[in-house]
Amino acid sequence: MQNIDFLPTHYRQQAAQRQSKPWRVAVIAVFVAVLAAASLSQTYGMRQVKAELSLLEPTYQTAQQQNQALQKVQAELKNTRDVAELYTYLQHPWPRTQLLAALLRPLPPQITLEQLQITRETLRNPNVKQPKTASALARRRESEKDLTQAPLAVQDLKSMRAQFDTMQTVIHLKGISTEASALHKYLGQLGKLDLMQKAELDSSQVLEGEQGGVIQFEATLFVRPGYGHAKGPRTPPHKNLAHTRSQDRRDD
Repeated sequence: MQNIDFLPTHYRQQAAQRQSKPWRVAVIAVFVAVLAAASLSQTYGMRQVKAELSLLEPTYQTAQQQNQALQKVQAELKNTRDVAELYTYLQHPWPRTQLLAALLRPLPPQITLEQLQITRETLRNPNVKQPKTASALARRRESEKDLTQAPLAVQDLKSMRAQFDTMQTVIHLKGISTEASALHKYLGQLGKLDLMQKAELDSSQVLEGEQGGVIQFEATLFVRPGYGHAKGPRTPPHKNLAHTRSQDRRDD
């Protein structure tokens, strides 16, 4: 048998709303509780983070101070290195006294030097490329402009390199020898010196009327670049000096 409801529709809606109201209140309460828990958790997390930051603050400040000190030391080291490179380059070319000592040390009694000339000459094949294109010229001008803002030691070294790197120290010898073998041995010893790149015999002739066949000769010695030069030696000077002294003892 079918039940017939004679109540109006709005009565039924009101009854349904009264039944669903407790559920709404419960859902809202749960939602508010979740928000409160999240807020409390966030507040606690923020306090913990602030506490950790307060503990890390001294370490951070110390690290900042150490970083600034490191940058200062690096700047001082770079400045010292620039000055050291300039000072090293100023020792190029080799001192004339050192070159003379290297020439006279192995000189045998059969040879007499009549003339000795030390000059600075342009390299035969200087490895210098001149800019030809407009872009290359622009880059060169920009590089020169940047150089004016560099430390004075860097500017001086760059200027000296541009002036002297295409030059080489050359020694011209002229003399007489009573024995051809002594002459060739002497030039061979000079060519093996650390200071010399090579030794060339330019000319030799036997002088007429001289007893025993005296030979007049001319030779050219090409000196190696000094310390600080682009193609100079890498061995520290004190090690080179020790090698020279040991060589002197063996020659004696």
